[in-house]
Amino acid sequence: MGFTRDVSELRPKLVQLENTHARLREALTNNKELVGNLSQEVEPIQDLEAKMRAHYEVMQDLQLEDEKQRLAAEEEADTGRKKRVQRKKMGFGESD
Repeated sequence: MGFTRDVSELRPKLVQLENTHARLREALTNNKELVGNLSQEVEPIQDLEAKMRAHYEVMQDLQLEDEKQRLAAEEEADTGRKKRVQRKKMGFGESD
């Protein structure tokens, strides 16, 4: 007898929960299909992104190596100039 009072109070809540559950289940089904489709479309793009990232890293390494070589060449040229200037100051000519 005590539960019959609770049933009249809980039944509308149960119906509301069942309706909400049904809507969520339907939305979940639609979202699963959408996620499956998007996953198939994204996979080739991810492969391309990985290739492009690897290419970019190679290019960065090449650029860094070129910069190092350029700086080394400039430093070598500066060292050569300093030696010539020192020779002139000491009285030695360029022909020495």
